[in-house]
Amino acid sequence: MNDSKIIKLLKTFSPEEIKQFTLFVHSPFYNRVKKVSALFGAVKKYYPAFESKKVSREKIYKKIYGKKTYNDDIMRNLQSDLWELACDFLFHVASSGNFFSRQAKILEQLKNRGLNNIVISHLVKTEKQLYNIPYVDEEYFFNSYLLQNARNNYTDHKNLDEFQGNINSEILQLSNFYLLHLFERYIQVDKFSVAYKTSLSGDFLNNIVNAFKDNNYFSSPIVKIYYYMLLLTRTKEDFYYIELMKLVKKNMASLGRNVKFNLYQALTGFYFEKERSLKHEYRRDRFNLFKTFIKDGSLLFNNSLSYTTYINALQAALLAGEYEWAEKFTYSHKDLLDVNNRSDAFHYNIAQLLHHKGKDKEALKHLQMTFPTNIVIKSAVKTFEMCLVFDLGYQDRVFNLIDNFRHFVTRDKVLADRTRSALSNFLKLYVMLTDIKYGKSRFSKSDLELELSRCGYMLSSGWIMDKIERLKE
Repeated sequence: MNDSKIIKLLKTFSPEEIKQFTLFVHSPFYNRVKKVSALFGAVKKYYPAFESKKVSREKIYKKIYGKKTYNDDIMRNLQSDLWELACDFLFHVASSGNFFSRQAKILEQLKNRGLNNIVISHLVKTEKQLYNIPYVDEEYFFNSYLLQNARNNYTDHKNLDEFQGNINSEILQLSNFYLLHLFERYIQVDKFSVAYKTSLSGDFLNNIVNAFKDNNYFSSPIVKIYYYMLLLTRTKEDFYYIELMKLVKKNMASLGRNVKFNLYQALTGFYFEKERSLKHEYRRDRFNLFKTFIKDGSLLFNNSLSYTTYINALQAALLAGEYEWAEKFTYSHKDLLDVNNRSDAFHYNIAQLLHHKGKDKEALKHLQMTFPTNIVIKSAVKTFEMCLVFDLGYQDRVFNLIDNFRHFVTRDKVLADRTRSALSNFLKLYVMLTDIKYGKSRFSKSDLELELSRCGYMLSSGWIMDKIERLKE
């Protein structure tokens, strides 16, 4: 029974959900089959582990039916009934989550019962609650559409102008929701294109945007922010960055949590691209982004910080020269990481901190304690390791890592072309530096600078540039 759907689902329930589900199962409104209640009461005793030896069908059946001979069909039917109850409970939990969706359903029921005056007063009260929300995001527009739709469906209009205005308002709110949802999905695909081979055609998007603009459904500042976020994600052009930041600064107070997180992702991609293209004028902006959003909790979800955010925040601080903040952040936010990624991210950050303190041997030890699976972080770890062994003068290890790195760049199938190009460019200059260091080449500093200008986009560009500057002609 431990492998059954119902047990697998019950394992995911929190203690509070188990309490609520107990009330749900024993409520005659939802369940009138006493044996199903008995089944849940029998298996509940083994929550949360549900050890397989104890939760066997035969043992549970005996607790329900006593000395009666075990009947597998009856047992399976009871499990199926309990499963259906659990699914109803999940629906109840999900539907109770969106206050405004519930109010829209209540308004529909009030209208169907002919309580028109109550419909109007309830709608006005609910609208005030929505308008008191200080921020605007995708959910806000959807809820606004639901209430405007309710107003148009369940109330009478005084005149034609009011009717037309309300219809236009409903279409506008739905349009805002649709555009934000569309932009967010395109941004997600473009974001993953950095590391993985994902893409969407731009023709459909361009046609949609032009149609909404032509019909005056493109006026919301939040919609414009998302649009510039998308353009920035796609082009990495300074113009879109400047326009986006103007809008953000003007509307920061009305940006919701989800908008801020999507903004963080779009801006992070832009800053990464500038670093890889050897343009460092946005380092202070990048650090301020992390500092602001980490402080206000915009990058936390369920009181948890992703390990990629944790690593990127440290790198932003180090590049901006904020070493004290970087070290404090690394230790203070460690416990907010998911337990499965905590060790990897922590040791990687400690390695970065030690490297900036000139303690490369200790840094290498910590780096070797990481085992990342994310392809972007994996690429960063490999380049960082090569930098450390070069600086430490581990000649044999340098050449072994070059072979391993070359194999990784050429054989890993999930690498996007842009990432593969960045790694290849790093490897090309790394090999040139290695040959110079160990007397196997007659390359000069000017040769490396020329090659660097040709490569442009690469990982660990700062380290490469530093090594070139240190070379003597």
